Amino acid sequence: FIIVMSSTPLKIYGPAGSTCTMRVVWTGLEIGHPVETINIDFSKGEHKGPEHLKRQPFGKVPAAQDGDFILYESRAIARYLVERHANDSKIHLIPSDIKQRAILEQWISLESTTYTPEITTLLGNWFKIKYGGQADAAASEKALANLQRDGHVLNDQLGKHQYIAGDHFTLVDIFFPTYMWYIRDTDEIKKWFASFPNIEAWFKRVTDRPAFKDQLLPQLFNL
Repeated sequence: FIIVMSSTPLKIYGPAGSTCTMRVVWTGLEIGHPVETINIDFSKGEHKGPEHLKRQPFGKVPAAQDGDFILYESRAIARYLVERHANDSKIHLIPSDIKQRAILEQWISLESTTYTPEITTLLGNWFKIKYGGQADAAASEKALANLQRDGHVLNDQLGKHQYIAGDHFTLVDIFFPTYMWYIRDTDEIKKWFASFPNIEAWFKRVTDRPAFKDQLLPQLFNL
C-alpha cells in the first residue's frame, strides 16, 4: 500500500543538545526530511509547564507534533518519522525483510535495556562534574563493569558486520551513539573502546557520516 503523508516537517519539541532530541533530528537528516525543532528551556522549567505536559505528560523531551497527532519517546518518534516518509526517503532505516527487521528490533531492545542505561549513568556523572557537582564514583564503576561484561556481544556483532543490525545503516545505529558522543573522550569510554575495537571503529564510522558530522553537529552546537 502507499503511505500518503503531509510534506510539512514534523515538529519536535526539545532542547537542541538533548541526546534523545538528537536521535530524531539525525533520523530526519539521514532520510532527507529534516524536522522542525522547537526549543524547550529546562532552565525556565518549560519541560514541566502546562503546554509541554499536554504533549509529554512525564515532562521529558522530545515530543513530536504532526498536525493534531502527538507522540513522545524518541525511538517511537524516529520510527514514525521513517514510516511517515517511507516512499520518498534517501535511505531506508527500517528493513522491509521481516527477519532483518526482527534483528533490528532485537538490537534496539538491547540498546535501550542493556547498554544505554549504563552509558546514561556515566553521562550523568560527567554532567555532575562538568557543573561542579559530586559524581557517584561507585555508580560509574558499576556501570563500566557492566559495559565490560556485555560489550563483547556488541563487539562480536560488529566484527561480523559494518553496522549493528547487519551490513546496512539502520535506526539502531542512530539510537546508540548520541549518549556516547558526549562522553567519548572520558577515561571510562576510552577504556571501553580500547577493550572493544570493533565498537570504537563503528562509533567513528557512524559519527563521521555527513548527516551527523556535517549537518547535525553544526545545527545543534554551532560547531
